[in-house]
Amino acid sequence: MGKVRLVQSAEKHNFIENRASSRGSDGFEKVRAFLALTLVYLTYSRLPEFLPIPGLALISAVGGFVLVFLSGNLEQAVKSRVGMGLIALTGVICLGIPFSVWPGGAFHSLRNDWLKQVLIYYILVGGVITNRECKKAVYMIAFATATIIGLTFRHGTVGDDGRLVLGLGTLGNANYLAMYLVIGAPFCFYALRNANVVLKLFWLVILVYIAKDVLATGSRAALLGGAAGAIYVFAKSTMFQRALALASVLVLALAVTAFVPGKVLERYNSIFSSSEGAPQNAAEGSKEARIEILKRSLIATATHPILGVGLGQFGVENMGMTSDLGSKADFHSTHNMYTQVSSELGIPAFILYVSLLVFSFRSVGKVMRQTRNDATAADTYALAYTVRVACVVFFVTGVFANVAFSIPLLTMLGLTEIIRRAVLTPPSAELVGQLGIPAIRKSPGQVGLRPQRQPDLRKGPPIFRSKQSAT
Repeated sequence: MGKVRLVQSAEKHNFIENRASSRGSDGFEKVRAFLALTLVYLTYSRLPEFLPIPGLALISAVGGFVLVFLSGNLEQAVKSRVGMGLIALTGVICLGIPFSVWPGGAFHSLRNDWLKQVLIYYILVGGVITNRECKKAVYMIAFATATIIGLTFRHGTVGDDGRLVLGLGTLGNANYLAMYLVIGAPFCFYALRNANVVLKLFWLVILVYIAKDVLATGSRAALLGGAAGAIYVFAKSTMFQRALALASVLVLALAVTAFVPGKVLERYNSIFSSSEGAPQNAAEGSKEARIEILKRSLIATATHPILGVGLGQFGVENMGMTSDLGSKADFHSTHNMYTQVSSELGIPAFILYVSLLVFSFRSVGKVMRQTRNDATAADTYALAYTVRVACVVFFVTGVFANVAFSIPLLTMLGLTEIIRRAVLTPPSAELVGQLGIPAIRKSPGQVGLRPQRQPDLRKGPPIFRSKQSAT
């Protein structure tokens, strides 16, 4: 029980010290990890919204939080840079409630939305410790995405506007449905990479349906986010993979014109077209309305620069603005997660929010640079690469969607922290002594393992390669 176990090779630098081994039984730690992973699956798949079992996600959340607290891992989750940043952001939200345009609504958003969602980060980071558990978390998101595909068969409907939605819950919004699918796609690619022949076929079918359903939602935000992720992968691909990607895009374009309803095509055409005077169709009207709302969100930021209008209260402010102008009251949200933060929480909170995104994105980038030439770290590199692609998709999707405080955000932040901690956190001096490995002094008070580099074994992005070809 008192022995330290390493998941990665002890001679390499990408290891994890299993702190849990000295804090409790293996059974206790397995239950802790199981509840954390279950929570990731349930919250990302939105499955509890379709099951007649009340409190399913709540049971996993409470149980996971209690076990994370008892194991002592909550402290390291709180003390992480992102963890402290989220606490600071929560403090700003609380401070702004009395000054909100609707204090009661802001408090409701804090209690019923933000606090429940931010808890996911601390349970994930405190409950998922080892490299093996981190991989399971990635698989959980992949299977959650596959579950959403399954739900579209059972509950998917096409609205009057021709867009695919699920009949109820969060995914009843076509934009949210598309966002969950397109962010989950890189995780499905990771599962495909490690799968056997039968499962490869399963994940290929899932990826085809992701593309089909995302297009059927008519979500321009998800389409642009997916395109940004594809461009990022394309830039790091080999020439053969680029040719294959271009062929896939051609096939996808043909599929769009053949199978996507005309009303949905109008929405996609509005991305590249502009109309002078009155909008020619509903899609162009939606585009013009979003531009006007964006302008109002910038005005709200300028008139409430310190604490904003209150969490979740831009719709109230927007309604007041339109009423003052003598127009029809508009309660719509910002459709931009960056101005959502700046208008609802103020400019200081916006700077904090963006800094958390940048730190997380750079952290997985640093992990990729540190592991890219390490033969024993190929899977760790693939994990970091997968999460980074998902981050690119989310950051671009957020330019056109109201998703600043969504579950995918907290999940991405949690995964980046787990990977960063696994690779970039130096081992304790006690661990180095027990292993008998030569230590090198990186900086005062910091001890690390001497890395052993291998030739670069990458052949394009890891999500396109099988596990065998990477080792």
